[in-house]
Amino acid sequence: MNESQFAEDYLIFKCVSGSRSYGTAVSPQSDLDIRGIFIAPPEYTLGCLKTVEQVQVPGEDTVIYELAKFVRLAVDANPNIIELLFTDEENILFIDPAFEKFREHRNLFLSKKARFTFSGYAMAQMKRIKGHNKWIAQPQPEVSPELLDFATLILPNGGVVKGAVIDEEFENIFLVKVNATVFRLFSSTNFSKPLLSADRKNIQYIDIDADRLSQAENLEFHGTLIVQEETYRIQHRMWKDYWEWKRNRNKARSAIEEQYGFDCKHASHLMRLLKMSHEILRDGKVIVRRPDAAELLAILNGSVDYETLIKTAEEMDAQLKELYETSSLPHSADKEAINQLYIEVVQEYWDRKKIRVKKATVKYDDNWAGDDGWPH
Repeated sequence: MNESQFAEDYLIFKCVSGSRSYGTAVSPQSDLDIRGIFIAPPEYTLGCLKTVEQVQVPGEDTVIYELAKFVRLAVDANPNIIELLFTDEENILFIDPAFEKFREHRNLFLSKKARFTFSGYAMAQMKRIKGHNKWIAQPQPEVSPELLDFATLILPNGGVVKGAVIDEEFENIFLVKVNATVFRLFSSTNFSKPLLSADRKNIQYIDIDADRLSQAENLEFHGTLIVQEETYRIQHRMWKDYWEWKRNRNKARSAIEEQYGFDCKHASHLMRLLKMSHEILRDGKVIVRRPDAAELLAILNGSVDYETLIKTAEEMDAQLKELYETSSLPHSADKEAINQLYIEVVQEYWDRKKIRVKKATVKYDDNWAGDDGWPH
């Protein structure tokens, strides 16, 4: 049996999720996100070698979670998971009595932990917004930064040579390491080694003691090389990330970013997550179908400028500290009650579906064990 069929045969819940469940889908052609839950049979839950945690339906944005995994994620107040317990009836495509019982006891999953998970997801969106805004305002050059761009050679006379020209100015040169960032530059007819590795991303030097160095013919000291290697690594990573982002950008969202200076879809998610975290801590409610859908759609369409968006988000995130202190929610979900609920639901489901544990047959030959009963 393939995994998709496996999940369907033991399905206990399926619903529409994402923008369609929030009421923020921009058109009937918007992506259709489906999420669901199934209960695996005993051989997948009581055993230790056969497991299945979730099923991704090929060619669709459909994910079906095994109940045990769903419960673990919901206990941790995962935003994309816990909302399935609270989604509106109109979003539900199928529900078995097993999951109806979970929805009846869904408040067991609410805790102050939502302050960190919902705002954590929100801040991840804001980090992307800030990063992309910086890239749009300050695009990276097409040519990768070079390590020697971050190097300075101090000559014996006090002069300074910078950049990639360093390894072009001298012949038969080599470096001797002083410490992680400082090297001494020499030339000699006995020794020669390029300053950079073949990929030009690492400094190369000769490991040589002072006595051997002093015996080198035509030895000449050309100065002290200082290399800001860590700065180079950071800049190179920024350059690489920028061009990966540039290559993989969705064309439609790219045009919006260029127009407004940030991804408006990220901005809409940011505000939704922050508002939901406020509602959970303040009111003890997970509101999936958004009463502020019109406002979120306006943000999606570029109604808020970058500075206002960041200021509002930072203020809302700061307010969560006070809401966390005054919230009547417990610090963590009631794990004992949830665990008991899980056991009862699974046992009732198996009984109702007449699902039984399959007995395994152990096979072994007569030579497996000796006269004493122990394996040889």
